[in-house]
Amino acid sequence: MLSYLKHVSSQISEKRIKLDDLKDVSDIELLSVRQIKDILTNNFVNYKGCCEKSELSNMVANLFLEHAKNKSSTFFFVIEIYIEEIKLDEISSDDLCKVCMENVIDCVLLECGHMAVCKYCGKQMAECPICRKYVSRVVHIFRA
Repeated sequence: MLSYLKHVSSQISEKRIKLDDLKDVSDIELLSVRQIKDILTNNFVNYKGCCEKSELSNMVANLFLEHAKNKSSTFFFVIEIYIEEIKLDEISSDDLCKVCMENVIDCVLLECGHMAVCKYCGKQMAECPICRKYVSRVVHIFRA
């Protein structure tokens, strides 16, 4: 019974720790071998054959640095998407291509003179989406 109580108390004292709980690489040195192995197991890292705490700590340090790098690149990717959304919100729907609704209207369809599509959609048009006249040319325009 006494050994069971020691076992339970040791499990309670060793908190389950995740990679996100670490603030710095130096925090790894404060972890027990069991906690280090838990982190490696939870992140699908094979640590078989490593019996030294220093080897295991190096593996967790590499994992921590890779995780931090991925987190920062994800953060910048989200910021880029947010900036693109802001740019699209600033463009009124009147200025967006009536076909793809993604690009700005930047060409005029000749024979009719309508400005309703972007140059990418305009190149694919056989007839104007507004008046259905035959499109003989698509001329790129530049707004000031």
